[in-house]
Amino acid sequence: MFCIDGDADIVHRLSRSACIDETRTRYSRWPAVCPRYHCQRRKNVFRFAELPLDKRILDTATFTFNNNGKPLKNKTFAEYTCLDGGASSFIIIQNDTIKYEHYKGWLKQWDNVNIFSVSKSITALMCGIAVKEGKIRSIDDCVTDYVPELLNADEHFQRLTIRHLLNMQAGLKYKESYSNPFRSMALLYFGHNAFKQIKKLKFKNEPGTKYEYNSMTTAILSYVLERATGVKYAAYLSEKLWKPLGMEMQATVTLDSKKHRNAKSYGGINTNVRDLAKIGRLVLNEGNWNGKQIVDSAWIAQMYVPAMKEDKDKYSLGWYNFSKSKAICAIGLFGQTIFVYPKYNVVAVRLGENKRCQYDVLVRDVVDRFAEKGVKW
Repeated sequence: MFCIDGDADIVHRLSRSACIDETRTRYSRWPAVCPRYHCQRRKNVFRFAELPLDKRILDTATFTFNNNGKPLKNKTFAEYTCLDGGASSFIIIQNDTIKYEHYKGWLKQWDNVNIFSVSKSITALMCGIAVKEGKIRSIDDCVTDYVPELLNADEHFQRLTIRHLLNMQAGLKYKESYSNPFRSMALLYFGHNAFKQIKKLKFKNEPGTKYEYNSMTTAILSYVLERATGVKYAAYLSEKLWKPLGMEMQATVTLDSKKHRNAKSYGGINTNVRDLAKIGRLVLNEGNWNGKQIVDSAWIAQMYVPAMKEDKDKYSLGWYNFSKSKAICAIGLFGQTIFVYPKYNVVAVRLGENKRCQYDVLVRDVVDRFAEKGVKW
């Protein structure tokens, strides 16, 4: 038994702002009423090895967790993470072997669910693939080089680069609010023509000067990706990631409408923990998948480096980086998480309805403490 207390204040602060019942009710159901594209998989699938159940230390080890400043003693990892109150799935993999896997409520092993903003990080990886293929010449190209219609929009678009989009430094005048159904965020999620909204955008900062997270930034990025590759977003996802990585289930990508069929690249991918862990494995292995280089290793390496000195632990090429522990993660609205920790060859994925804590920090601290104690798990 040991205490996990390193980042408890961060855990509490993030979970409190995300777990809003009104928000969950309003946004967790929207994909069901929107048209979808099905990402196909190949017959040959990749499967992780599985540690026998009787050898899974993390199933039975008990800890003292720092629970909002108060010790929560003698709890297993599952007991603590399931205090969020909703359905969830959690998997932790080390050295290509599943060492922890837990499901709660209605969410089962092969249930595809919305991964929300983890979609943004996958979109960014797809841009990395397009760069490797030469479809995108440089991420320092202006957005208008690929989407010329924006030459007639706000003049800041002519100085907005792909790099600015990847690093959340677009400078858009856009409010990322989930609680107001009349805000621009709700219009993006439920609207039927996202590109029409993009053309009306205004800026409050010069592109590249300030970090500000918002979903519209990734929406623009997906249009650049489609124009550069000549392939619709969901089809590119299917051909460049879902098939090569040997996914076990089809994924779906939510679209804005049957007429326009614009992918919700910022929060509309639906998949399961095991397949999502393969995205983590690709990143862990520096963009290489069983001998095939899908994303350049230099691209992956840059994801671990803060985009700007003052923006450490924020987006860098579409992934959050932890500069001190040299780990990266993708995070969604209700605690959806891909956590990649190269130091210990670990990939963790968590999906669920509610968010109790910052799950990437939790996994990092548990793995670190196992290493400090010399525990082989």
